[in-house]
Amino acid sequence: MENGLKRCEAHWLFAASLGLGLMFAGPLQAQTFEEGYQSYMRNQFPVAELQFRAAAKRARSREDRAFIMKFIGICQYMRGDKKSAANTFYEALGSDRNVTVDEEEVLDPGVVSFFNVIKARWLNTPEGRAATAPPPAPKPAVPVAVAPKPAPQETAPAQRPAAPEPKAAPPVAEKSKRKKARDKDASKSEESGRMISWMHFMPFGLGQFHNESYLLGSAFAAGQVFALYSYGVLDKQIADERAQNRQGEDNPNILQAEKDEFLLANADYIAGLTEDRNSAGTVFAALYVAGVAQALIFAPQHPATDEGEGPETSKRPRKRAISTAWIPGGTGGTYLVQLRLNLE
Repeated sequence: MENGLKRCEAHWLFAASLGLGLMFAGPLQAQTFEEGYQSYMRNQFPVAELQFRAAAKRARSREDRAFIMKFIGICQYMRGDKKSAANTFYEALGSDRNVTVDEEEVLDPGVVSFFNVIKARWLNTPEGRAATAPPPAPKPAVPVAVAPKPAPQETAPAQRPAAPEPKAAPPVAEKSKRKKARDKDASKSEESGRMISWMHFMPFGLGQFHNESYLLGSAFAAGQVFALYSYGVLDKQIADERAQNRQGEDNPNILQAEKDEFLLANADYIAGLTEDRNSAGTVFAALYVAGVAQALIFAPQHPATDEGEGPETSKRPRKRAISTAWIPGGTGGTYLVQLRLNLE
């Protein structure tokens, strides 16, 4: 029975995973900076790095690419890969030498000092010195002899001096405007909708655990496990009773009248077991549907940012969270589901 339940559970999980993968394959391809930032704030650094790289490919300017590459380096630093983080910071500085890392943008203040050291090293490289070198002074114009104009006979009326043309906004101001507009769009996208995960559609209270409702998730898991266990036990009893019916029919030492009496009484017993088994299956299905509905209704919303600030000033990550990460490998990948409890 245990082997049968394990095979049935494995087939069911495989079918559910395949269906959910096909359902969400399209949306997962459209990774944006906001999705990567949400994963970063939930300490899902491998997932955030992949989403930031997808967003960097669609950057419209060198400043935007440098801004996204900076967060890729921060994720690498948080994973403990400081060598890759240094290379990524070099790449970000090569796109925009004015890029900086502020304490409001990081979860670990050590990233700021690490970036400042990397930037100081980059400024001493030929590329950094060339980026910070002042432009060459223009060469003096060669004087050209101009023929004197004849004096006018009449004095022209005095003309008002032309108003000076307005100076163009410096690139830094333009960059600040673009950053504010991008932060405003990010804030709008974060405040809309809920964070739906594939775990919300899984049984055994996984949706409630993903929403950090651990007691409710435990109740759903216990109820569904008990329903499945009851279903298996009753199904085995039904199979045993039917086997006894066949043995009684094949026994030549029992009279036909006794066989008919035994089969009639056993048929009522098997009918009762079948009804109880179907009830257990109905309870499991009801708990599964109720668990999925409750997980979707109470799914956490995107955390809103502070008014007037960008995504880097979002709220700090929650102390308790279930984090998921897809770690690519040479022959495929591994999906990890880990329960993180940070106690201070």
